[in-house]
Amino acid sequence: MLAWKIVAGPRSYEPSSSDSERGWAWDIQRDGDKRTVRVEVAGTLDASDTDLPDDARQAIRTSGQSAVRAILNDADPPERLTVTTHGVHAA
Repeated sequence: MLAWKIVAGPRSYEPSSSDSERGWAWDIQRDGDKRTVRVEVAGTLDASDTDLPDDARQAIRTSGQSAVRAILNDADPPERLTVTTHGVHAA
């Protein structure tokens, strides 16, 4: 099975969840199947926060691109990822 690839993004949006303050949407595609992956940042996290795990810092710095790239080989990638003080996780 071929890996997913990023075909569009990022698009900024305001998440509807009260736990998230900002987010980016990325479109990915594989074999004619297309989906949107939303990357949402919890609270007031900042990429310069040295206490954040590296994956969380990178996700904020790249507007979510690094988080999306990390799931491109998944057979069924999640449609929502959250960036927290514990790293990046499927929501």
